[in-house]
Amino acid sequence: MAGEGPPLEVENPATEETVATVSAPSAEQLDAALAAAREAAPAWASTPAVERAEMLQEVAPGDQARAHRDQHRGQGLVVPVQLLT
Repeated sequence: MAGEGPPLEVENPATEETVATVSAPSAEQLDAALAAAREAAPAWASTPAVERAEMLQEVAPGDQARAHRDQHRGQGLVVPVQLLT
């Protein structure tokens, strides 16, 4: 889902180069995300740790591959500039 809020510049902290501009979520989008997280929390907490780990492993390979690629290109962690101020 695209953010409906103001644009955020994403900066490579190693070079301070702006690598992307993304839309921040609106207040309404944040409220909806928090409400969904609060609703899902009890079911997630009652799911056995082994099952939670299996679910996370299903989505992790892409994230791990991107992190590995970025680490080896010397980019490090990419953080929205506004979060650093």
